[in-house]
Amino acid sequence: MASLSYIPKESLQNLKNYKYSTIDDSVVSKYILQPYWNYMIRFVPLWIAPNLITLIGTLGLLFNYLIVAYYVPQFEGFAPRWVYLSSAIAIEWYQLLDNLDGRQARRTKTSSPLGELFDHGCDSLAVVVGASTAACIYQFGSGIDSIVSLIIMSLAFWCASWEELHTGTLYLGVFNGPADGLKVLFLCFLWTFFWGPDFWLLDWKTVACLPNFIAQYLPDIESRRWCVYFFSCFPMVITSYFNVKSVLNTLKSQGKQTEQAVGHLCTFFIYFSLVVTWFSTSNELWRRYPHPLHFAVGVGFAQMTSGLILAHLCKMKYNVIQRPMIPLAIVTLNSVLNYFVFRFSLYLSLYLYLYLYLSLSLSLSLSLSLSLSLSLSLSLSLSLS
Repeated sequence: MASLSYIPKESLQNLKNYKYSTIDDSVVSKYILQPYWNYMIRFVPLWIAPNLITLIGTLGLLFNYLIVAYYVPQFEGFAPRWVYLSSAIAIEWYQLLDNLDGRQARRTKTSSPLGELFDHGCDSLAVVVGASTAACIYQFGSGIDSIVSLIIMSLAFWCASWEELHTGTLYLGVFNGPADGLKVLFLCFLWTFFWGPDFWLLDWKTVACLPNFIAQYLPDIESRRWCVYFFSCFPMVITSYFNVKSVLNTLKSQGKQTEQAVGHLCTFFIYFSLVVTWFSTSNELWRRYPHPLHFAVGVGFAQMTSGLILAHLCKMKYNVIQRPMIPLAIVTLNSVLNYFVFRFSLYLSLYLYLYLYLSLSLSLSLSLSLSLSLSLSLSLSLSLS
């Protein structure tokens, strides 16, 4: 059957035998969040499907992002104070429901690989939504800071999913994005509601209340840059390092080669290298339309991550080159040619390629997601029959 072409027949038995495994070493999660989530699940009616909980949480985050994008179209500028409160509530709402869906599935005995795929697919889309919302609130602007923020948050999610593919366990470290990272965003958004977004434009020495005889010898750095490179980059890079170390140690202990795992890691860097190249050679375009471009890139990333999760569920092969790279490579090549060869040509072709990329990437990801969901649902029913 054509609908089963996404999942080979030999992978159906792997899908049937799949068991979800996760380890969460976050201190905040263990002593504060887990008891809170265990308490809140009691208020969820048994007739509500776990995937519906996942969807409601993601839609709430997405709806809030549309509000933020309306008031802050260029990733910088001030919005009404209630927008920052709404963003804090949306993050808290998403985190709560993202941790209730699995509990509901176990509660109602409806856990399935499809549920995990849907959950992780929504999580990967939430990465770009959260990164873009944070870029607006932190006043990153449509320049390199917002790109760095998107790449770092995506890297952390990719490495966690990549580690799960090669070790069989989703490991969340002492500091991790789903627990601690989202709480940091929540507190920062709430802080912005009380103190205003101009706080992130203050020099860090002013925020730290350093005396003048010390401050005069230190560099001038806006608080928003500390958010990018200290609160975002540093912990996420450290987490990703331990993801890589865990995979390499696991493969070594099992006597397996590391080439395939390294190739899967390269998929991420190839994709975002194309993004950075396109941004560098079409800077004006990215500055004019940051929201649709960031969102389209995020949809492509979500599609690739979903494929990574599917490869883990069914123990399938995962190719280094993925379909979302195709439209991105086309527009990047065009952008490079316009920048280096036709430097003084009209920008008409760039804008045409903008619309081409948006339409291709979104339609491709939508069609692949629909076919993947149908294929997995059909595969599950056949494997369990």
